[in-house]
Amino acid sequence: MFTRCPNCLAEQTLTVEQLRITRAITYCPHCASHFDALEQLSARAMAAPETEPAPPQEPTSATDTPSVLPWEKPTAIASPHWRSGVYGGVLLLIGQLGYFHSHAISNNATVRRLCQPLRCPLPPYRNAAELAVIHNVLEPLASHGYLFKALVNNQAAFSQTYPTIVLTLQDYGGNAVAQRRFKPEDYLLNPQNALIRPDATVELSLHIAPTTETVGGYTFDLTY
Repeated sequence: MFTRCPNCLAEQTLTVEQLRITRAITYCPHCASHFDALEQLSARAMAAPETEPAPPQEPTSATDTPSVLPWEKPTAIASPHWRSGVYGGVLLLIGQLGYFHSHAISNNATVRRLCQPLRCPLPPYRNAAELAVIHNVLEPLASHGYLFKALVNNQAAFSQTYPTIVLTLQDYGGNAVAQRRFKPEDYLLNPQNALIRPDATVELSLHIAPTTETVGGYTFDLTY
């Protein structure tokens, strides 16, 4: 895989192991800067930046400098199959990246788009920042408990797993009287392989048992 320094545009070759150890923070030996390699990660070498054309050189006679000196061996022509080997190695590295990765690398949009046609075994995409809460309410029930409901829209370009809901109940003074984390298996009937598709809106629903103190408000967070 390849990346490019955004400061000096120098190109570097990276391996999956380097990305995993450094968490994608790469050092550029040309300008001594650090940068996120995932921002310009590519499976192929990038085109070199444009440079000023070299000044024209005066032609030399073929007899001035022979192409092969008597004591030199002719350069062997590379096998036409070497490109296939290079591409195969790159594809193998991408597959390993999707399998032996950190969470940040597997969530990278570039990595996922490269792996989509290859069907790499990446873990489910998870980014709570791309879950938009459209509406939420905490309703009292006749049983003196409460019903919490929230409409959530997945604004990511990829399907996401259902999030963990961190619900905090407060008194009328804004003080927390109870808090609990609800995982998908706590509020879904069939949590296995349950995903929120891109641009889909789902309702999250929780039944809250009665509390010993009066509930005057609430806050909640969606997390992974």
